[in-house]
Amino acid sequence: MQKIKVLSVFTFLFLLTSFCNANTVYDITYYGAIADAKTTNTIAIQKAIDACNANGGGTVLIPKGTFISGQLSLHSNIHILLQADAVLKGSKNIFDYPNGSFIIAKGCTNIQITGLGTINGSGEAFYDANYQPLARPQPFILIDSCRFIKLQDFKIINSPSHGFRILNSSEVLVNGIYMNFAERSPNTDGIDIVDTKNVYISNCTLITGDDAICLKSHNSKVENVTVTNCFIQSDDAGIKLGTGSTDTIQHCIFSNIIIRNTRFALALFMQEGGVYRFINFNGINIQNGGRQRNVYPIYIDVDKKLETGKLGLIEHINFSNLQIDTRGNILIAGQPTAPLRYITLNNISMLTENCDDVTTYKKPRGNKKLPVFADTKDYSNKKAHITLAHIKNLYLSNINIIDKCTSIKRDKYFKLDVSEN
Repeated sequence: MQKIKVLSVFTFLFLLTSFCNANTVYDITYYGAIADAKTTNTIAIQKAIDACNANGGGTVLIPKGTFISGQLSLHSNIHILLQADAVLKGSKNIFDYPNGSFIIAKGCTNIQITGLGTINGSGEAFYDANYQPLARPQPFILIDSCRFIKLQDFKIINSPSHGFRILNSSEVLVNGIYMNFAERSPNTDGIDIVDTKNVYISNCTLITGDDAICLKSHNSKVENVTVTNCFIQSDDAGIKLGTGSTDTIQHCIFSNIIIRNTRFALALFMQEGGVYRFINFNGINIQNGGRQRNVYPIYIDVDKKLETGKLGLIEHINFSNLQIDTRGNILIAGQPTAPLRYITLNNISMLTENCDDVTTYKKPRGNKKLPVFADTKDYSNKKAHITLAHIKNLYLSNINIIDKCTSIKRDKYFKLDVSEN
């Protein structure tokens, strides 16, 4: 059995109560903000944030109405409260974002964005009619090198790029967020977790044009990430590890999640020589779909971007209690010189109908421009519901395939260089 580190309930009770609780409220209209959906209020809103900071912290209130703004910078001990029917809307002028993002918190402790209002990214102003990206704020909300972060209850819609990028931070709570980005909007990830530890995401609805939740380890470990009780819909991956991971992602739990209309429901892309270990997926209901050619409820692949690059390690990955509805198949593959280790599939029910001809598939690699190397194999075109290659210590238990493919018939498994227990 795998040993998965779980962040304790007490840790997150502490998160819920450790933020600044100063009673002072700084209403942005007092500092000159106008809710007419046309005035650019960047200076007024920043004045309210800075006044709050100068007095030791407190709550910056966004009241009812639509307030246009460019880039805003947060400080420690700041709580941005979006009142019900409040809309904080990003300016459509790229020059209103001098440092590239709409909201930036860098090097802060104890910050919150909460409330029943809405953040609108004006995304349609930053891509053309064919959804090609224009100059745009990217990422839209940046949390960089911060501790004790709480994002709760508000809506975020029409992002022009990645919704949240949480970088080099720790003690992060995301709860009750509703996110809705256009299906074809470019690079609109929902929540990117990069070089960050101790993250708890719960009770969220994430509808995105790119990966809904994406973990990346560039310069340090990503660990102790829990995602539970969420609904996810994505034009690409629902939950993704990589690409862009040269370090380690470990001790993560994803549970009680509904995933709909995705190309990849659960995807582990290993291309930069890093390590993924002790990752647990449990109680997930999956339905693939969307406009992409090939779809995967589970996709695990080891590859590389450079001919001289090293192949990474994936081990101790557990999939339990999954219900799957797909026209595609499951692909779980290492490489001859970089096998996967300790992979478990337990209690999986998989319905396949309107089936793709998987013999025409080529494995996705995250970027169409990446070269293909002779020493990295592609097993995506095997005529099977579940393809398994180069795995040491594979555990299979209670796998139920409901095969309703009509003109295209598949084997239950394709296995190559697999040792089972």
